[in-house]
Amino acid sequence: MKKIGLRPLDSNIIGYCGVFCGGCPSYHVGNCHGCRSVDTNQKRISKWKCRKRLCCLEKDIYSCGDCSELIGCRLRKPLIKSYLKKYNLNLDQNAQNLALKGNEEWLIEQRTKYLCPQCGGVMSPYELRCIQCGSEN
Repeated sequence: MKKIGLRPLDSNIIGYCGVFCGGCPSYHVGNCHGCRSVDTNQKRISKWKCRKRLCCLEKDIYSCGDCSELIGCRLRKPLIKSYLKKYNLNLDQNAQNLALKGNEEWLIEQRTKYLCPQCGGVMSPYELRCIQCGSEN
């Protein structure tokens, strides 16, 4: 099996909504390059219709965390509820932390948070296991 480790710091792994794409199995197998990517050579392209992404582009802001309407945003409510329920991820907190800390510090924090203690691979917050070795956290 090919070693799946952490890629170099790359802003494509920061979702407009506060998702850390670097923890997603689809990102690591090459099916998705993140919502910031304009590369059409990927399987997951629904991101280009994402209303949160389009809103950030329209407002010319880096992420939802830079928006004064973040808390209570009606575009984000379904996503926030879904991620809290399914994955125990608080995307409002992620977006606020991203705006507060900046890209590099936030990425380092996320990569550290999802580093597999067994093999150094990437722990998926979606599957609650390491993408590389399968160990559960």
